[in-house]
Amino acid sequence: PATAEQRLALGLEATELAARLGDERSLVIAQTLTAVAHGELGQVDRMWQVSLPARHSAERLHLNYPLLVLHALHIPWLAQAGRFEEAEALLGATQHLVSELRVIQAGLAELGALVSIYTWSGRNEEVAGLMGLVEDESLPMVASAVVMLDRAGLTEQARAHASGRVVDLEQDNWFSMMNWCCAAEMALVLGDRDLAAESYDRLSPFRGRTGCAGSGTALGP
Repeated sequence: PATAEQRLALGLEATELAARLGDERSLVIAQTLTAVAHGELGQVDRMWQVSLPARHSAERLHLNYPLLVLHALHIPWLAQAGRFEEAEALLGATQHLVSELRVIQAGLAELGALVSIYTWSGRNEEVAGLMGLVEDESLPMVASAVVMLDRAGLTEQARAHASGRVVDLEQDNWFSMMNWCCAAEMALVLGDRDLAAESYDRLSPFRGRTGCAGSGTALGP
């Protein structure tokens, strides 16, 4: 999270260079990285302005990996806005891309998209079913699962999921902002003052940002 502003500056510089050189492939990649940084920083209007042209170009040039990233970026914001038909259409395209690509954790893009659509459309049973799939040895997923269950109105299931599990706030990577934000919300669900204080300490340098996992699963501010 601490590098988002630097990544935005580098993305803007790369975009300018790629446009000047007429390198369409590099332009799409630079625009994608820039859009992701805008999203992380809470600059949602700018995220849309940059990412929509990038998505159209990626489709035209058949650049599947940037397209997967952009779909994962767009779906949660569409779902939060109640634009479910558009979100579902992109979900179908995302599932096709996941089946075509051999990328580590590509499945998390699909999972994050599903959770976003189900949570914001009130499909509580589907959310509960997905939460059984979120265990990941390399990522701290406990707080995310608890929050998604609670947001779906399944508070007792959320508390049961939290029971006996440890929330790891130590990792500092692309998933950290999502984890720290979810830990803060989990603290509210559980009435855990210590977790609330520790989460606040992690988040306070990043006020105004988006609670997200890099390019995907944006939860809002």
